[in-house]
Amino acid sequence: MAAVWLTASSQISAQSQSSAGRIQPEVRLEFIGARDPVVQFGAGVWLRAGTYVRIGLLGATGAAVRSDSAVLASRIDLQARYVLDPFAESRWGVYGIGGVSLMHVRGGDVEPRLVLGVGLEGRPRRVVRAVEAGLGGGARLALAIRRAVPGRR
Repeated sequence: MAAVWLTASSQISAQSQSSAGRIQPEVRLEFIGARDPVVQFGAGVWLRAGTYVRIGLLGATGAAVRSDSAVLASRIDLQARYVLDPFAESRWGVYGIGGVSLMHVRGGDVEPRLVLGVGLEGRPRRVVRAVEAGLGGGARLALAIRRAVPGRR
């Protein structure tokens, strides 16, 4: 009976560790230079979907400048990251970004946007710091911090 319990508990522990290694929470600060320039703080999660691909769901809120006043601006993104160095063998990791975004600026409609960009992240420690540039409702520039996954990007 003890052998069954030990086997089961070790399998559960291994599954929870592999699940934790598959998910990366993230916080980010982003500027979008659009018709109404936007600064937003956001958060989300990334799920490892293979050796090179990560799928992320991100949400953000902040302020847009419209007619010389600040108004609430929010968005939700579904993105994919294609990582060129998935095992963190180099000091810097380059990745491509693609996805869709739904953006809402108070007083306007919800607007869908395609998102394309590139990112550069440092070597994983406890966290991974990244900078991203792209297009999606305007020119985007983001600073992101994600939980590091040992031996992975």
